[in-house]
Amino acid sequence: MALLGRALSEILWYLFSGAWFSDLREINRFFRSGGADVIFFYKAGMDEQWLGSIAAACDGRLKTAVVVNPRTALLHQTKSPSLYHLSQFALYWLPCRAFVSTATLSLFNVPRAAEHVICVPHSLVSFHAAYSPNAFDHYTLIFSAGPHHTQETAAMDAAARRQPRPTLPVGYTKMDTLIKQYAQVSGAGREGNHKQVLVAPSWGEDNVLGRIGIELVAGLLEQDFEVVLRPHPMQMGTAVLRRLTNTFIRQPQFRLENPAAGQTSLLTADLLISDYSGVALEYAFLRLRPVLFIDVLPKVNNPNWHLFGLSPAELAVRQRLGKVFAPEALADILSGAAELSDAAAQYSAAISAARDEYVYNYGFATQTAVAQLARLLEQAS
Repeated sequence: MALLGRALSEILWYLFSGAWFSDLREINRFFRSGGADVIFFYKAGMDEQWLGSIAAACDGRLKTAVVVNPRTALLHQTKSPSLYHLSQFALYWLPCRAFVSTATLSLFNVPRAAEHVICVPHSLVSFHAAYSPNAFDHYTLIFSAGPHHTQETAAMDAAARRQPRPTLPVGYTKMDTLIKQYAQVSGAGREGNHKQVLVAPSWGEDNVLGRIGIELVAGLLEQDFEVVLRPHPMQMGTAVLRRLTNTFIRQPQFRLENPAAGQTSLLTADLLISDYSGVALEYAFLRLRPVLFIDVLPKVNNPNWHLFGLSPAELAVRQRLGKVFAPEALADILSGAAELSDAAAQYSAAISAARDEYVYNYGFATQTAVAQLARLLEQAS
């Protein structure tokens, strides 16, 4: 009933908001420009972090268009003639040969004429536990970020008794952008004399902020850390976050970072505290610094994940990237934070080895994705 109500709400919004008229105008502009061979679809503005580098690298090589949901704001306010603001209802009618997204799709999100519907993963976490069972069903091809995505796609296809979908070893495109950004800030230093701790957990029924958020931040501030709280986008506006912010907002060494406004703290923090979030893998693999993991219950949206016989990457790799503490052991967590913030040299080799194991084409995912897109279009022509 909830899904039906949400669908009805979307249809009513579409009819009465005038979005259909805007769609007609944008579709006309799309056809007058000659259309596109490749469409990149940003369901949310943050999708630009994973797809933007590929779209930019395709410019001049492949005929592309970027379609953005009109109710989302881009991180970078691009004004390109190949950028179209279209509702999800209009996507079905757009002709293209390859449709690329990072979102969970429905049947009517996918252009009916697309020869390839390509998934670019928007996290390094595993497919089969943190996502709903049908999250990737409408994709025909996966640009795997690492070998675990390749294995999980094969297992999901076998479980669904469908034809195995091709997976291509592309890599994690967001990491390419992070590498460039880190190169720009790593030599500049950071203002202030305090060690910086980034608290960036995931969301779910059992989560770090709801469980020990106030006690954790208070303890870190007492240890003279600068604390940056970067909640998951799904926690923005929640009562838990409001309570945390109201408690510490006047503390000069506390800062709230909106995840939709960038990722500065990921590039500058001396330590990350997380749980099962994909941000932990991004931080560790980019910075080669350890992560302090708090062992709350895993975020599981597929209750049958264990039937695949594959341990989720975000669980399997934690011990190699840092230390894991029970949420009840606050004193141990705080002493662990002091220890790990100075322990980069002890962990860098192990983290680098894990990165080689879990990430394809580190630093070259974008150019690999563009090459694969070009190859796919050549094969189809």
